Amino acid sequence: MSCTLPRLCSALLLWLLAALAVSQSDAPAGSAGDINDASMINNTDTQTCRQAVAAFPIRPVICAEVLAELRLRRDTPSSALAEVTSLLAVGYARTDRAVEATAIFDRLLTEQPNSWIANANHAAMLLYLGQFESALRATNRAIVLSPQPIPDLHLNQALAYRGLGDFSAAKQANAAYQSLMGLRPADPPTDPQILKVFGPPEADNLDERFDGSAFKPTRGVQTR
Repeated sequence: MSCTLPRLCSALLLWLLAALAVSQSDAPAGSAGDINDASMINNTDTQTCRQAVAAFPIRPVICAEVLAELRLRRDTPSSALAEVTSLLAVGYARTDRAVEATAIFDRLLTEQPNSWIANANHAAMLLYLGQFESALRATNRAIVLSPQPIPDLHLNQALAYRGLGDFSAAKQANAAYQSLMGLRPADPPTDPQILKVFGPPEADNLDERFDGSAFKPTRGVQTR
């Protein structure tokens, strides 16, 4: 007996470990690990879409593919759908398909009027289309709806003001962006020749400018 019991105990221990491993592999889909995995998949998909419409060549087809895949998943949050749908519209706007882009936002904002992401990307699309007054309204709404201060929204706000020719308000919005980003405001250019090159013709006054970048209201538009 003294020789048999250790072997029996070892066999029982191995059986218990095997059973435990099987039970863990068969855990229900709603476990914390699976939720985290789903979140990682969604984040990867939305990032892929965002990159497809942020840099040339602009490829909205990638967002369309990501959106089709997300719609097939039951656990896709509405915020992810709003983000990818709105990014698809931005991609259409950047590839001269403004009618399709506008139609997507008309439907999306009817379904999710209080989505800050949808409103933020709507503003980005309007900036690309040169509709600065509408872009400013959409950006302001996104700022109100956002759960926390979002620096990029204030940058888009500055671009909208700049497109409207309100350089004082643009400067204030850009200061808010830099503050949220923890950046030190850049020293304004002092050479009159630089001002003539980088600013609109009427912006020879330093107080009317908020940085030294070339004057193009859509340059630096930030999507969400």
